[in-house]
Amino acid sequence: MFSRISARYDLLNAFISLGLNRRWKDLTARACRVPSGGLALDVCAGSADIALALERRGARVVALDFSREMLLVARRKVRDRPIWIVEGDALQLPFPNRTFDAAAVGFSLRNIESLPRLLAEMARVVRPGGWVVSLETSQPPARALRLIYHAYLRLAISFTPLLSHGSAYRYLARSIFVFPPAEEIAQAFRAAGLRQVSFTRLLFGVVAIHRGQVGASDVRHSGLPCSRLHNQDCTRAHARPISSA
Repeated sequence: MFSRISARYDLLNAFISLGLNRRWKDLTARACRVPSGGLALDVCAGSADIALALERRGARVVALDFSREMLLVARRKVRDRPIWIVEGDALQLPFPNRTFDAAAVGFSLRNIESLPRLLAEMARVVRPGGWVVSLETSQPPARALRLIYHAYLRLAISFTPLLSHGSAYRYLARSIFVFPPAEEIAQAFRAAGLRQVSFTRLLFGVVAIHRGQVGASDVRHSGLPCSRLHNQDCTRAHARPISSA
């Protein structure tokens, strides 16, 4: 599905979010608190908007996704910036423990087979004291706002066939309607062993940024060999570097 919509993905996201998605991703990068020159991971990176926002804040970034077509879009946007584009599985991250200063995921929790496994993997690869951050759609706490929001989504999705594959965006809209509220996602962060869990609602609660800090005892041992990121040499079969060729 994401491969089919990759060419118009950024355009449709800007259309549906009324142009606010870039601002939300900048706030997500800020919430990661990556030190200048630090290493950050953008999981389910798509077209790499969060990776680019992290890079603008001085981080070196690995952008990982399983859709090769989306990553080719990301490669064209990244150009010569210090961002490594990697094809891989978010539920089996091909990186050793404590590799990154932070890990972020944007608008992808709804599309993951196992949220607990994703959060555990993100926590595993982040160093103690680093942050796991998520940007995701949410349910406005006020019932009237939820009804307005859902009505707007149905209206916006009705126009997507003019720009892209309408069936893909109908699925995405349905996934938003049934996605748990922010409080439940915060509980999933705590269940993954993350500390100081908090969330911020944006635009009356239609979007939320969640964050949790990795503690010294929260590292999950994976048995994965060390990947050498400094020269973009990703040698594991499920962590292939992507080029624009």
